[in-house]
Amino acid sequence: MSTKLEESERDLRRLVEKVAAKEKRIFNLSMVFTMLVVVGGIAWLWYAYDRVQKLNEEYVETLDKVKKLRSERDELEREKQLNQQSLKIYNNSPQIDKLIPRVYIQMENEDQREGARKIQVQLQNHGYLTPDIEKDSPNRDPTQLKYFHPSEKQEAEQVVNILQSLGVKIGPPVYEKGFENSTEMRPRHYDLWLGPDF
Repeated sequence: MSTKLEESERDLRRLVEKVAAKEKRIFNLSMVFTMLVVVGGIAWLWYAYDRVQKLNEEYVETLDKVKKLRSERDELEREKQLNQQSLKIYNNSPQIDKLIPRVYIQMENEDQREGARKIQVQLQNHGYLTPDIEKDSPNRDPTQLKYFHPSEKQEAEQVVNILQSLGVKIGPPVYEKGFENSTEMRPRHYDLWLGPDF
């Protein structure tokens, strides 16, 4: 009878030990799982924090670029307004009529230089300023005089008349649009382009 009781006690102890071992394994697995969750959560939080920091840096950098572009735009706008004001004052100045007209001579090859110099001297004799003769890329158009302000058409025609009296084959002056409000193109400025027919 005692033997069976002892065997039952042993069996019971083994069963309790097995249950305890299983509970220990379950507890250990639970701790591992919990640690993984915690570590994963921390890693995710760190990634999220790092990503937010980078996005914030990109935002600040973009904001600085926008401020810089706005500043440059405002500066260009101020410069444009000043140029327009200067042009208005310049064009309304009574001194403009006293400016000596200038004729810039453009030739396409050195063979034209001697004839260009003769024209230069004659224009100077008629009261025009003629800066140094410039050599430009070949011009396929016939010889022509360009003017840049509509109000100067009559004076451009006078220049053409002088050139025709010198034997230059040239038609009516050509109005070059787009410079009416330009501060870079002074009043009474004319370009004489010598074509292949010169």
